[in-house]
Amino acid sequence: MPGQQNAATRLNAKRFKQVLMSAPRYARELANVRDPRGLYNWFYYKLPYSFPLMDFPTRVNLEPTNDCNLGCRHCPRTLSVKQRGLGYLDPSLFAKITGEIAQHPGCIVKVVGLGEPALHPELGLLMTQLASHRIATGLYTNGELFKRFSPEEIITWNLQTIVISIEGLDAKLLAFVVFAALPCFGQKSGYSSSSRQVVMAASFGWTAPQSLSIPRS
Repeated sequence: MPGQQNAATRLNAKRFKQVLMSAPRYARELANVRDPRGLYNWFYYKLPYSFPLMDFPTRVNLEPTNDCNLGCRHCPRTLSVKQRGLGYLDPSLFAKITGEIAQHPGCIVKVVGLGEPALHPELGLLMTQLASHRIATGLYTNGELFKRFSPEEIITWNLQTIVISIEGLDAKLLAFVVFAALPCFGQKSGYSSSSRQVVMAASFGWTAPQSLSIPRS
């Protein structure tokens, strides 16, 4: 039908635009490929239906915790926490997983998920386990809690990529995106009062409404 054909055409055009916009990132990723296995794995990951199914995945996502220090309105975490509750990956289980991954050279680990990795009380140990196996690793974070770790320690994690989520380029947009779910954020992350939430928001440069007050030290 003409309507369906037009929709398919628009979808294909949108996909082509996405691929075109991603070309610089693809070029950077390919620049880090060091051997034929890595090149095969890269294309397998990008075009999975064009290759026979591998015995072991080329990418593994590991979620240290689903706890988070922010409450972004676009994040599905708020809904999932109600069903799953809060949890922290056991280091012994993490060691077992990384040991298995290490048997498959070329597999890349992403430390990611619906929480902030730095909230895991033993994140340093988890990252050391990955580094000891020389597993290529990417870490996804909002960056707010990484003051817990020194630059020297982070370097020892041997990270291939650090992805820092930027939720707003100015205070107004940041307040709209990050602090839209302040009540839920307070309940799920241990912030029991609105005043403490506002203090943290103010650290981003967000101006508190007149109805809220920021306690002075």
